[in-house]
Amino acid sequence: DKLERLVMSQFSLRRATMLDAHSLQENCLSDQSLAQVKDRLRWCLSEREKGRLLCLVAEVDGQTVAIGQLAIHQDEGEIGSLIVAPAYRRQGIGTALVQALIERAQQQRLHSLEITASVTRPWIRAWYERLGFTYLCEHDFRDERVALLTMDLQEDPR
Repeated sequence: DKLERLVMSQFSLRRATMLDAHSLQENCLSDQSLAQVKDRLRWCLSEREKGRLLCLVAEVDGQTVAIGQLAIHQDEGEIGSLIVAPAYRRQGIGTALVQALIERAQQQRLHSLEITASVTRPWIRAWYERLGFTYLCEHDFRDERVALLTMDLQEDPR
């Protein structure tokens, strides 16, 4: 139903907190235990305190339905751990999350960003390219082959 989809797509983005653990486990990380999700969030918050990580979530009707993070390595950033709950995909939430992380990287004056996508999901790579990332290469990461994409955040020197 069109009206239901419109209502479902109203979301807000904010920094992750420990209070997101239950919703994240239920909606986005159901393959992990609640304890694992809490450990992950504790790590994210600890890294944020050190200025090395920003973790954002998307919320719909009080439920956390997406997560993404920006890791900061000196003057470079890496967007990762991007997960949108299946029921909330293709509604602009992931795009808004990636765009917010790009904006934060620009505010931090990072020179470049990178992101990876599994080669078994070419539509993810294409989506990142539509968001402004450029394909660089493929490499093995853990147990899978991934495409590495980058984005230059430097001002045009003209």
